[in-house]
Amino acid sequence: EILSTSGEKNELKWEVRTFYDTETWSEETYSGVSNSNERAYVSCNLDEQFVDNWLFTPLRDSGRANRVHIYTNYSLRDCGKAGKYCKETFGLYYKTVPKGVDDVLQGFNPNQSDWTLLSRLTGGERTRENGLMKNEEVHTVVVNGSNVRFAFRDTGSCVSILAVKIYYELCAEETLGFTTFPETSTSAKVFDTVDVKGRCVDHAEPVREGVPPMGMCRADGQWKTPVDGGCQCKAGYFPESRNRCQVV
Repeated sequence: EILSTSGEKNELKWEVRTFYDTETWSEETYSGVSNSNERAYVSCNLDEQFVDNWLFTPLRDSGRANRVHIYTNYSLRDCGKAGKYCKETFGLYYKTVPKGVDDVLQGFNPNQSDWTLLSRLTGGERTRENGLMKNEEVHTVVVNGSNVRFAFRDTGSCVSILAVKIYYELCAEETLGFTTFPETSTSAKVFDTVDVKGRCVDHAEPVREGVPPMGMCRADGQWKTPVDGGCQCKAGYFPESRNRCQVV
C-alpha cells in the first residue's frame, strides 16, 4: 500500500491549484463507518461558468511496482436542480516520475502540463434523500518501476472525495513444493505472468537435474506452483510436510 486516507487522523494537506475561481478544494472531516472521523476533499462550484480546480496526491515511492492502482470513493451532487453550469463529472489524472526525482508544481499550467487523463469519474447510485450520486472506482496505471502521482480536476461539479487508496500487488515470498520463491512484482500487463527462478529448501534438490525450479507470479499476486520440475527431498531425507525435508 502506497497511500490510504481511510482512518487518517491528521490533516492531509494535499497541494491544490485553482484557475478562474476564487474557491478551490477544501479539506473537511466527515463521520465514517462506526462514527469514525474521516478526511475528505470537497469542491463545489455550481454557479460559476469557468472553474478549473486541481487537487494533487503527494508523490510517494511506488517500490518495484510495474502497475499501480488507485481506488476512489466519492459522491457527486445531482445537477437536476442546479444552475446551467453544473457538471456531473470530474477528471482523474496521473503523472509518472522517475525514481529520485521530486515533482514540483511551481508554475503549473493545466494547458501545458505533462499530466495524462486517466478517467472521467461520473455519478453512480443516485440517493433520493439528498440528491447525491455515490460511486467507487479502481483505475490502473503502468509505471514500470517509476513513481506515480495522481490529481483530481474539477471543472464545475459539486464533488466530495471520501477516500483514496493507492496500492500495487506483489507475489509475496512463499515456499511451495519444497521450492522458495522470492518476493516479485506482478507484470505490467494485467493478463501476463512473470516467470521466476526458485530455490530448493534445505535438503532438497531439483526434480530434473540441472534444471532450476521455476514458478509463475500471476497478475493477482498469487503464485502458480512450479511449472518446470520443482524440487524433491534428497536421498536419505523424507518430506515432513510439503515444504520441509527431514533426515530419515
